[in-house]
Amino acid sequence: MAYGAVGIRVRPAASARRGLRLPAALAASTAVSAGALAMLLAGPESALAACAVTSNPNSVTCAANTTTTNTTNTDAATASSSDRTQLFTVNGAVTATVNNGVTVGGDGLVIQSNQAGSAVTFTNNGAVVR
Repeated sequence: MAYGAVGIRVRPAASARRGLRLPAALAASTAVSAGALAMLLAGPESALAACAVTSNPNSVTCAANTTTTNTTNTDAATASSSDRTQLFTVNGAVTATVNNGVTVGGDGLVIQSNQAGSAVTFTNNGAVVR
């Protein structure tokens, strides 16, 4: 080799050295990627989870991780709610629970009653973050 010259040795790709054809290697990698995506989408902690809300009795139960939006659900109009504010105007006392290991995130969670003399009881066994 002459002074200043650079020698470059080109090796075939690992798949070619193992005897795999490119389409077979591509198909295998696509299958693995699709499998990983399916596991992520089918996970039990879905981003679409919501809190269960009832009226009469007034209750809110968050049993799965939930991402809330800065909106209001009044008197359990939406039984599966991801609204930040759960507002009760009728039917007395309100109980709310975030279950153990559950995180309510996004815009957080507000449990509210505008009924005179009605109590709001909130049990947070998980985490409410904003």
